[in-house]
Amino acid sequence: MKKEFISKFNIVHKSFDRDNPLTVGNGNFAFTCDVTGVQTFYKDYESIPLCTMSNLFWATQKGKGELPYQNYIKRSNHTVVKYMTDTQAETYHQYRDDSFKFDLFKLIFLYKGCPLEKNQVTEIYQELFLYEGKIKSEFQYQNEKIYVETKIPQKHNNLQINVKTKLKNLQIQLLFLKPDSSLVGSTFEILNSYDFSDSKIKIESPFITYKLFYKTNMFRRDSTFDVENNSYLKISLDGDFQDDNEMGNILTLLKA
Repeated sequence: MKKEFISKFNIVHKSFDRDNPLTVGNGNFAFTCDVTGVQTFYKDYESIPLCTMSNLFWATQKGKGELPYQNYIKRSNHTVVKYMTDTQAETYHQYRDDSFKFDLFKLIFLYKGCPLEKNQVTEIYQELFLYEGKIKSEFQYQNEKIYVETKIPQKHNNLQINVKTKLKNLQIQLLFLKPDSSLVGSTFEILNSYDFSDSKIKIESPFITYKLFYKTNMFRRDSTFDVENNSYLKISLDGDFQDDNEMGNILTLLKA
């Protein structure tokens, strides 16, 4: 389908819309954001939470593994058959909790070390570009414009955040929350059991220990990154930071 046709259906936000946050993803990795291009106001979103989820990471909570089956006797030969029924709701919920996808992390903007004040986020314009699979967000804070591009490539499991602004003392913080099998994917309880190296993050929770990879041109203090003009942060599930067009560029150079 032509880009011109698909682009007619781009989604645009000019204000906060808690019931319609935008998502980028590739089928295995998804990131849902608010109008800041990250998840700054994640606590305000209830019906559709701002989550970072993947098919590649599953937490284990109760580990009972009891299938919610109930025995029935066949009239024809009096053998036992098993069916899942709604009469065993408690058993069903236990089984559902055995393995579940969860919120891998949150990304939020800070100003002078504190979360942004929602009433000071003005001149909002956010657009989901369906053909390119990316979100561009712009807004004003402290009388300075902030431009954010949010993307997950279709063939690579990495999140790309690019920020342009002249605003000083702006930061991006990476939060890790306690996993939960509920809709929001976490309990909102912040975990401090993580370890950063030059390119990896190891996160330990009560239900899963997992690793993420990152690249950035920003200065890092623990899990907080100092934003300057033309800053970027990439977070990968498997150490692959390529974009969709990078391999094509390499092949073009080889042919030349």
